[in-house]
Amino acid sequence: MTAALAELHPRGDRRAAARTATVALTGGSAVGPLFGGVLAEYGPYSLVLPYLANLGLLFPVIVGLWAAVPETVAPKPKEERSWRIRRPRVPAGVRYPFALGSGVCFVAWAVAGLFIALVPSYAASLLDADSLLVGGGAVSVMLGAACAAQVVARRAPVRWAMASGVGGAHGAPRGAARIRSGLKARNTVLNMECCAR
Repeated sequence: MTAALAELHPRGDRRAAARTATVALTGGSAVGPLFGGVLAEYGPYSLVLPYLANLGLLFPVIVGLWAAVPETVAPKPKEERSWRIRRPRVPAGVRYPFALGSGVCFVAWAVAGLFIALVPSYAASLLDADSLLVGGGAVSVMLGAACAAQVVARRAPVRWAMASGVGGAHGAPRGAARIRSGLKARNTVLNMECCAR
């Protein structure tokens, strides 16, 4: 997606394309659980309707992109086409930043995945609310905060952003321990303070 946006950008600005792709991904990920929570809580067939809505929204988007977005790579003549499987590689000059960025992304999404898996039932239990919307809202808030952080920090130097991401990755186990202490206390204010740190 990022490569296509960079190729279609009027000025060829790769940074703007990467930012747009990232915000679209995290922003869409934030809206999805909230929308799914509303459908599951208030619509019929709560285990099926959110998935049907997802498919119903996905189909017109795919058709619209196929019809409206031009191909950015000119097709090669048949004799020049190569269907070899190529081994992925990272150029030597960017291996360190690539490894650092990949590690940060892996840890960030591992923590986010754990959060997304556990928080809906935890939030419903903590707030004594038997509502699918509460769980979807809790996940939506976390992903919305991630989207907002990317918008706010967009002008930060790349090295600082990666270093602060690594610091956050190292702080994840401490944060998980603090959340556990908030869970044991069953105190909403304490738990929110623990999550904020």
